[in-house]
Amino acid sequence: MLTAADPDKSETAVLQTMCDKGMAIAKEMGANAIDVQRSMRTIQRRVWAENERIKEPDRKLSMHAADGVHLNELGQLAMAFAILKGLGAPADVSSATVDFETVSATEASGCRISDVKADDAGLEFTRLDDGLPINFGLFGALNFRFVPFHTELNRTMLMVRNLPAGKYLLSVDGREVGKYAHNQLAKGVNISSATSNAWQPGGPWDAQATAAGACQWLQLELGDAQGCGDGHPARLPGPLGWTLRIFAPTHPPARRRLRQNGKKTSTTGS
Repeated sequence: MLTAADPDKSETAVLQTMCDKGMAIAKEMGANAIDVQRSMRTIQRRVWAENERIKEPDRKLSMHAADGVHLNELGQLAMAFAILKGLGAPADVSSATVDFETVSATEASGCRISDVKADDAGLEFTRLDDGLPINFGLFGALNFRFVPFHTELNRTMLMVRNLPAGKYLLSVDGREVGKYAHNQLAKGVNISSATSNAWQPGGPWDAQATAAGACQWLQLELGDAQGCGDGHPARLPGPLGWTLRIFAPTHPPARRRLRQNGKKTSTTGS
């Protein structure tokens, strides 16, 4: 277990030496092992670097409780990240690529694209994901500056090819998520934590993930395998509608619209 000691000095300390010997034994026996210590220490160095900018001692950040041994929420996230990476967990939760010109979904991984429609006003489709990204509550994403969870384990990608040049407003299920240039969308944007309102982390998918997670915990606690146990079923993962609307076109005469149904996505040029 990583302690709150200086991460550079800990590299040659007793705990790391013990871990290295344990990993060597595992390798000799043909067993798998994860170097959780060094992965967490990389994150710990980022925390220490941030603390160098903080003057007030009581505001300095830590991955540990006051005893310097037990992990706090940030430390637990760092450990979970190290273990998941060590197990080879994929970076993407899901990804989808839609072509504006051919009015078709050209690629989908971890999700299903259906009901693709288009007219002069835009493009629509429905996206149903097999899994959902998670942001760990209202302020949970603040920890992502130290633990690259959102870019290495939690990516939910949207790519839109061949959009008219301009800047687009992305909304999901009627809720604004972010603003992107056409070339950003062509390369792909990670929407797992995208939001236009800091009090609503992530998009509607985050609310779905929170509801699904709460339901699972209630099932475990109440032993109810049939539902949440309180008579009020959570809104579980389902299709969301996405909308991309152009608000700063490079070529004003162009008028197009992209709309993603899953609940709806649309792109409009003006």
